[in-house]
Amino acid sequence: MAEEPKFENASGLPYRIDCHRSYLHRYLPADGVWVGLNGHQKIILNFYNDSPLLPKSIMAETTPDGKKFIPKEPKISLETDGQSFRQFEISVNIPVAAASRLAETLKTFIKMAEDAEKLNAPEIK
Repeated sequence: MAEEPKFENASGLPYRIDCHRSYLHRYLPADGVWVGLNGHQKIILNFYNDSPLLPKSIMAETTPDGKKFIPKEPKISLETDGQSFRQFEISVNIPVAAASRLAETLKTFIKMAEDAEKLNAPEIK
């Protein structure tokens, strides 16, 4: 009988992990995040994207042959009282330990971005 594989790695030996985007991978713009805690003590990150209101419909006039629009201001129907549109793109449930590691990683990248911004900022006289 073949010996079962062992998934341990001796300390100090290189261990390669190949990274690939899945076929379902999506790039999502995020203007912000709404954060909550669920009943299983996992942090929920609800990433959202803000945009101006999108019209529900637009009425425009065309030429008699229907091939071109007549240059007039279209009648736009928003059908809402809101002033902007917030679309929640994705929700991510994350355990507290992983959220803590994410927070530390974000702090490092925020500092790197701020330092780079200072280097590239024009001098104010």
